[in-house]
Amino acid sequence: MKILSVETVGGAPAATIKVDGTVYKDCRVGDVLSTTWGQIKILDLSVTSRVVTLLHEGEVLWLEAGQVVHEWP
Repeated sequence: MKILSVETVGGAPAATIKVDGTVYKDCRVGDVLSTTWGQIKILDLSVTSRVVTLLHEGEVLWLEAGQVVHEWP
């Protein structure tokens, strides 16, 4: 999983996230993504720091744009 961007889209924060080759655009706070890596819920987005806070399998993760948290070989 990689955070591709965190920016303002239509006046509100949104993130673009890539998981196992699939790109999820305009993800907003509260969105739940069903991915091959499992369910991911967007808890918070900071455009200023470009950080996405998400919940994955009971674990809270804070990821900056460009950061990779999980990648298959």
